[in-house]
Amino acid sequence: MLIEEKILKDCTVSNSKVLIIDDDAKFSEKLSAVLQDNGFDVEQSYSSEEGLIEAKMSHFQLIMVATILPALDGFFVLEKLRKQSDIPVIMLCNRDCEQLRLEGYRKGADDYLVKSFSFTEIMVRIQTLLRRTLGVPFSQSEKLECNGLMLQKREQLVCYDNKNIILTPIEFRLLWTLVDSRKQVLSKPYLYQIVLDRPFKPFDRTLDMHLSRIRKKLVEIGMNGDCLRTIHGKGYRFS
Repeated sequence: MLIEEKILKDCTVSNSKVLIIDDDAKFSEKLSAVLQDNGFDVEQSYSSEEGLIEAKMSHFQLIMVATILPALDGFFVLEKLRKQSDIPVIMLCNRDCEQLRLEGYRKGADDYLVKSFSFTEIMVRIQTLLRRTLGVPFSQSEKLECNGLMLQKREQLVCYDNKNIILTPIEFRLLWTLVDSRKQVLSKPYLYQIVLDRPFKPFDRTLDMHLSRIRKKLVEIGMNGDCLRTIHGKGYRFS
């Protein structure tokens, strides 16, 4: 079931043109509506043949393709698209399957999204991919402040109540990502890609260990450790 969460607009990639190729009309319509609400120009195709024609006729900044389609499957469509251009392609799947993910990446997919992800995560990952491919900086700010906590990106400095915290580069990147998206729930798969630069695997507790260390360091200088919250079954949030 898709979980509704607050989605923040990213004006740096809004107005990008997106093509959705998916015969799942209900999901496609909902995704299209969310994208349009965030300023994207969206076209929808409900078959592989129609999608390939549309991709040739118009210029898109992003194409999203379902792995399962009538007639030609999504991976065949992906191969055709890759022969035409280097437009970013995200594969859409009904379930998380390592074999399908690897097949998609081998054939040139830029990302792989499970439809059960929240639309918040889907939007954040779309925005992240487009920032990268369009050459837009990931954050316009060099400094973040929230509830007395201050982070300075260039110096990788974290300060609270005139006390500095020493974080490792990964810990700083993780805390920055959570504070920059404060009050939003960010899932493990998303954070693994953004912070650790690798896909999430079940039973991998690397991220949990980094969060535990950050929480401990924040508590040591007087912050409430609950500001870094684990949302069971969803991910993590800074609040």
